[in-house]
Amino acid sequence: MLAALYEQYPTLVGSAFGLLLILWPPPKRAEEKARRLIRLSELESGAEERYFEERRQLQAYGSNSAGPYRLLGALLLLLSVSLLFV
Repeated sequence: MLAALYEQYPTLVGSAFGLLLILWPPPKRAEEKARRLIRLSELESGAEERYFEERRQLQAYGSNSAGPYRLLGALLLLLSVSLLFV
């Protein structure tokens, strides 16, 4: 169904996905953040590190931000809207 819709209205589908990425980044980020916090608490309780300086990496870098997803959404939206005027 989505493929048929995309064939007829590619700019509208692209714009919708672009807005979706801008306004609501993928929920995968929340899962990654939860896993990171769980692993940090395990390390705080005395668990052994799986690799060299795992704790330092988890504390220093944190989880991925929504920035790349939002940038991708903005580019997709911009390209889709610009195709309307071509």
